[in-house]
Amino acid sequence: MSNNITLSEDEMVQIKSIQQEAATITIQAGKNALSIYETGKALESLTEHKRKLEEQYTNIIIKETKISNDLELKYGSGFVDIQSGVFIKDEIQPENETKKESNLQERTYSQWEQNN
Repeated sequence: MSNNITLSEDEMVQIKSIQQEAATITIQAGKNALSIYETGKALESLTEHKRKLEEQYTNIIIKETKISNDLELKYGSGFVDIQSGVFIKDEIQPENETKKESNLQERTYSQWEQNN
């Protein structure tokens, strides 16, 4: 009697089918791993872009605060009508410079908080 046994056609079909499924799953797992890697890189890129935009926004707030302070020191408490380019003074003026600076800081901080 021989140690070699010939498998039936049905057994061979089953084995080949299982091997094919295993190969397909392996390929899908590899594609999935690559997608996760690429998504991670994209997320890193977006996170860095977000950080840069936040930094730029912070710089704009600083510039806005500076010009607001400069205008308030020059013209008093008020706001700028961007359309007309006119500075419109508040109806109620602070009693002294300390109050003026305090009010400006509170308004500037409040504006910053609303934007963040």
